[in-house]
Formats: sequence, C-alpha cells, structure tokens
Amino acid sequence: MTVQKSTKNKIIFFGTSDFAVPVLKTLIKNQYEIIAVVTQPDREAGRGYEKNTSPIKEMALKYGLKILQPERVKDAEFIKILKEMSPELNIVCSYGKIIPEEIIEIPKHKTINIHPSLLPKYRGSSPIQTAILNGDKETGITIMLMDKEMDHGPIIKNIKLKIKNYETIICQELLEYLAEKSADLLIKTLPDWLAEKITPREQNHNEASFTKIFIKENGKIYWNKTSDEIDRQVRALNPWPGTFCFWHNHETETTTRLKIIKTELPYITSSDMIDIMPNKKEGTVFKTLSSLMAIATLNDHIIIKEIQPEGKKIMTGKDFLNGYPEIIGKILT
Repeated sequence: MTVQKSTKNKIIFFGTSDFAVPVLKTLIKNQYEIIAVVTQPDREAGRGYEKNTSPIKEMALKYGLKILQPERVKDAEFIKILKEMSPELNIVCSYGKIIPEEIIEIPKHKTINIHPSLLPKYRGSSPIQTAILNGDKETGITIMLMDKEMDHGPIIKNIKLKIKNYETIICQELLEYLAEKSADLLIKTLPDWLAEKITPREQNHNEASFTKIFIKENGKIYWNKTSDEIDRQVRALNPWPGTFCFWHNHETETTTRLKIIKTELPYITSSDMIDIMPNKKEGTVFKTLSSLMAIATLNDHIIIKEIQPEGKKIMTGKDFLNGYPEIIGKILT
C-alpha cells in the first residue's frame, strides 16, 4: 500500500517498538507526509538466527514508506542523508537510541519527542513499568522539544491520565492505553506547533526522577517482600524481562526455574480461603481451599494464576499443582 503525499509538512519519524505504532498510524491517517521512517536495525533472534524486524518497520513496509536503519545514529553518512531530505520536523517515539544534537537541529521545526510520563517525572527508558512498580494511580503523556540530554527538553504539551484499575493493570494494557493517548495528543498538538503558536516551557529539573533499563536479574522474585510488591513486580516486568524464582527439589537433587507469568492478590479474588498452615515461611507453596496455588509472602500470601516451569508450556497454577503435587509445602527461592 502506498501513501498519498499531502501538502502538510514533511516529517521524519523515529520509532521502533509497539508503543510507536499507533502514533505513526495516526500521522498516516491524517495525511502528514512521512518522508522517511528511522527504526533500529533487524536483529537475529532464536536458534535459527532469523531476522526480527521492528513493529514500526512492518508498518512502514505496509504503507510503502522509505525506511532507514542506521547502526549508528551519529554516523556522518546517515546525518548527511537526513540533511539532504530537508525534513521540516522530526518526531521521535520509542526509538531506543540517543539522537545527537546535529540531527535534532536539522528541521525548521526541530525535533519533538513523545514520552509516556508527566515529565520531569520518570525520565528514561521504562516509565510505564516504573509506574506499575510504584503503584501509581495516575500517569501522563508529555510532548517535548528535544535537546541533547535525555528527556530534558522544554515541554510543548502534556496531559495527566488516571490509571484505570491500577491495582490489577498489566504492563501491556497500560502501554496500549498510553500509546493511543499519545497518538491523540500529538494530532491535536501538531497544527499549533507547526504554526509556531506554542511556546515550550522549561521543565523543573529539580523535580526530575529517572527510570532504569530492566535486565533479566530484575525479574528475580524475593518472597520476603509484601504481596503487593511482588504482584506489582509481576505485572510490570512481564513479558520483559519476565519474573521468576527457583524450586530446589532436594528429593531429586534438581533445581527448576519457574517463570511466574500472572499473579493475583488474595483480596482481589473470592477464592482466598487457605488451608491452615501455621508458621508459613516466605516462599512456602500451599493450596487454597478452592485448589488454587498460593505462596506465602512477608505479610500474607499471593495467588499464582499462571506459571511456566523451565522447558514447559505456560499453565495455570492449579494445573501446575496437579502435575507437581510434591511442591506443596516446599519453599521457593
């Protein structure tokens, strides 16, 4: 499918992940002229070393857009190509690489970035996961004018949003919600920005907070935390980097990695009646009266809704207990 060119300003779009897809799609739908899409290079994945293309590349291919995939954004040849294209605006959304000042300054209307938090709160790469981890009841979207520092530039427009069902929402649900809201806010803001009717306002840098890049080790569950803390960890860090613990089976002298996919707090479910197990140590596995899998925590217990033993498929906690009844009474680490 080829997109019709419009008379609207020429835009280069920088994006990579699923979060950026509704934004690019909305720009296309509103007939903005996307003269190029910049996304991260294809990466090898799996044992077959097949190339994985980004969600944004897939959308760009669908609409017949020019695609650029530089290994290094600072590469002089890549910057030369961008300058020759003479964009009037760069839009950045979940691209995943630091963009140098030389590229930021190319277009007449500079470079704007869409960030899923109320800046200066939660600068960095993981604001959505961090909001869930912290149990936030609200978040937001910020469109900002980029400068050479990360998420540091002046604010063009932002909106505050309540996190519906913040006690149970998972990362993917919040990501999709904020992605759609980002697309809406951008389309409403662009005409005034391009008409130079908006004066960006400086962030209060004294109030800045920063998020981190999550790695696999951050998914390790420690059962000596509260049920709420563990539940937020599971909801925030799935599917990536995933949350896990270990079952050391002393009878068979084996250690199995257990991926915890989905949990539920006991006060959320009606099936929170448990068998009497006095002096339950944190990490102890037991069964509820309705045969659900539960694990003791610092302050209470948590229900395991979905679990994946190493090398096996995802299954319900109930099915897992049926298949591995010997785990009941054991302590996970």
